[in-house]
Amino acid sequence: MSSGNSKRYRIKISLLFYLILIFVQFVIWIQCPDEDIISFLKYYACAIYIVGIIIPLLLGINIVHPYILYLLAFGVFMMSRVFLDTFGVENAFFDVATWANDWSFFSQPIQFEMLNALIFFLLFASLGALSVFYLSSGLYENRSIKEATPIMLAVRRLGFALFIAFTIPYLIYLYQAVKYVMENGYLAVYLNESATSVTNPFLRISDDFCIAGLFLYLSTFPSGKKYKFAIIFYIFTLLIMLGTGGRTATFTQIFAFIVYLGLRGLRIDKRRIIYFSLTVCGLIYTAQIVNDFRDKGFEGLVSDSESDIPIAQLVQTFFWQQGTSIQTIGRTIEHADDVTNGWLYFYGPITDNLRKNPVAESLNFGIPQGQVAETVKKSYSWSDKLSYIVAPKYYLLGHGMGSSAIAESYIFGGMFGVMFVGYMLVFCVIFFVEKYKKTYTGVFLLFFMLPAFFISPRSAPMNIVPVLFRPLFMLFFIQLLFYLKQRYILFSMNKL
Repeated sequence: MSSGNSKRYRIKISLLFYLILIFVQFVIWIQCPDEDIISFLKYYACAIYIVGIIIPLLLGINIVHPYILYLLAFGVFMMSRVFLDTFGVENAFFDVATWANDWSFFSQPIQFEMLNALIFFLLFASLGALSVFYLSSGLYENRSIKEATPIMLAVRRLGFALFIAFTIPYLIYLYQAVKYVMENGYLAVYLNESATSVTNPFLRISDDFCIAGLFLYLSTFPSGKKYKFAIIFYIFTLLIMLGTGGRTATFTQIFAFIVYLGLRGLRIDKRRIIYFSLTVCGLIYTAQIVNDFRDKGFEGLVSDSESDIPIAQLVQTFFWQQGTSIQTIGRTIEHADDVTNGWLYFYGPITDNLRKNPVAESLNFGIPQGQVAETVKKSYSWSDKLSYIVAPKYYLLGHGMGSSAIAESYIFGGMFGVMFVGYMLVFCVIFFVEKYKKTYTGVFLLFFMLPAFFISPRSAPMNIVPVLFRPLFMLFFIQLLFYLKQRYILFSMNKL
């Protein structure tokens, strides 16, 4: 049996294994909830999560593959409090310790439904990934990077030119964004009625053009001194972004960049694992400092109090805070029956994005910026809606519960919505990765798509769609210009 056929056979066995687990989970789901079965499900969820990581690795999937990194992000954003609870951290899972100062506990039926939703999503997400691995085995996985074509070389030059032209304005943009948070506090970002904390229109577009140019350049798989400068600059700006308080956005973009390095042939050895682990620990420490002081505008950054916090407590606090999205699931289940047309909130990221423009505002069809009551009334953002339902006072002060792919899929179609979205979300993204990972257009889109994918455990899954609007338009414009140029050259030659 060839290695390719052997791998397909092992994937078949894994698919069968997951189908059995799904059947078992259906049997568990129809049981009456009680304390014993809820306690079992917490440990069972942890086991399903660990198995979900081990199986792809045994199948030979690279540790920097997007699906593996997605599972790691899922573990941080969704499983943290479940693991903390299994390790004996009191009330880590069901304690509703929110910004609304609510220390109540979810009822047993809600706890039971939360855990079932978590497990079903994991099982169907794994089934989706394995389906792609089976379909793509031998078709896409061994594709080499395409040789530089004339259009790729043109895109490389265009991307680098955009990147260099807007580098200084972009750095000024980042400086002003960090300064705004330092002077006004992190919550002011959400209370701000502008789309961004930087008001200068030129600086605001420099953000888009500089990063788009950088991604265009990197998507052509360049090398040399320019390439090294580009990646050093990108890493530097990601670290600056921590100063805005956006820990999650920074980490997901770092994950996307790691995927890019994997597409270029990065292989993981013991030395790199050590370096990566040390880097992650350093970022966690930095992120905690950012979190502890961002609400105060970093006024206490010179304090020595942080040095007295044990490392174990620091790590525990980090994972506790990042795992807060599990409560969003519970709150969603609590209030699911109070919401009509829940599917509108599922597709809300797309429809709301189309309404956030001057034309829609002039037609009285737009959505207000900032966390105000009118935003909840006019938009279909489940994050805003749920936060306002749970505690309107705190929502209007800039706090929020965030969202979750599981929560929004539950609003979309109950537990069967969780199953459907869990499968389709992972299947579609991983299939795109496997098919287009060696093309410059595919890699360019992945730079935008993957951060939204990685953050989806604590965000709306349909956010992946609107983040692609601008890059798709840019690619269309580039292809159109290149086509017109070729037609002009052909017309000139025929004329001669």
